[in-house]
Amino acid sequence: MIGDLFTYNIIRTSLLIILIICGYSISTSQKKSNIQISIAIVIILFSLIEGLRWNRGPDYFNNYLMLTSSTSGIVKEEPLFLAILTILRDILHMPYWGGFIFYSFLYIYSFTLVVKKFPKAAVWALPLMFLTTVAAHENFIRQFIGVSFLLFAYNFYIKRQKGLTVLCLICVFNVHTSGLFALACFALIAITKPDLYIKKPIYLVLVYLAFYFLWDVSYLGDYTSYLENLDLGGVGAENMQGYVDNAERWFTEEGSISSLNGIELKASTISIVIELIRNCTIIYFGLLAVRIDKRLRIPYWFTYLAILIFVIGGDIELIERLGWWLYIFMPIVLGAIWNTVPMNKKLKFSLSAFLILTYAYAYIMGLSKIPFSGCAFIWDR
Repeated sequence: MIGDLFTYNIIRTSLLIILIICGYSISTSQKKSNIQISIAIVIILFSLIEGLRWNRGPDYFNNYLMLTSSTSGIVKEEPLFLAILTILRDILHMPYWGGFIFYSFLYIYSFTLVVKKFPKAAVWALPLMFLTTVAAHENFIRQFIGVSFLLFAYNFYIKRQKGLTVLCLICVFNVHTSGLFALACFALIAITKPDLYIKKPIYLVLVYLAFYFLWDVSYLGDYTSYLENLDLGGVGAENMQGYVDNAERWFTEEGSISSLNGIELKASTISIVIELIRNCTIIYFGLLAVRIDKRLRIPYWFTYLAILIFVIGGDIELIERLGWWLYIFMPIVLGAIWNTVPMNKKLKFSLSAFLILTYAYAYIMGLSKIPFSGCAFIWDR
């Protein structure tokens, strides 16, 4: 094993505690200066701690090669990513770890811009961002650069700056072609406003439960022949065309993480119950929050679609990646629920305590396990 698990846990737990403290400060402070200081601390520490990791996640080494060699792994169809890479590597002559710090900075800066629009949610949103999205941020590096521009787009959208919103959405798929999926979801939700037609949130909960209990990931095999007949050449999506041409490999159980790693991942009854309660809480009360604060429309529907995608795709990596374009808004939605939706005090306390305990338990139980991608920082190299 490269890296020291104890050091890794100390550093990450310290960051989590700081995110909780700063989130509380942002949620409760009446002074703009205190909020700005808390946000600055979050941005600096997250950027450094995440940026100074070494060889963690399947995409790390390829991105390391791109930051250190002008001929490795360039994707010509994604010009904005190429431009960022060229500036970092060839113009600024930034060391590879500086590039990873910049990538982490983009994500946390864009996320805090959204948090500033919902400051009361920060005490939930910041630690939940770390607990639920940081592994994906480490694993899917280039995608999360695109996610950053998606967060920028949403920030401009709620400020009603249409030109900048469109520009950032264009940037999304010019960093990662699969961002076209996020762009389509963004446009569809913004135009159709589906919450105007759903009268009761229980209907959405029932749809989720139906997929959860009745859907089997093996059903995806019935649709691979249709995918393999698609031609995405007109979009300039060479990488995505490769996935589509091999749909039987990437969109079925053959492409699942457990299959690729030769292990069987099976959820316990307790973890299933926790997941169901957590998702039903988000789905039900999240829609009520949208009715009160329309700014939550895109975060809510992104989160709902992501939850369905994770159910449909199981642990199939490629489908999971689609879900991560959308699930990054979940911490904002969950945080906003407690400050937006009128709720019985006992119910609010019970749900809050349940969620805090389950997230805390999952994190503590993970401290004794060596992460699949290792626990190294650049000083362990």
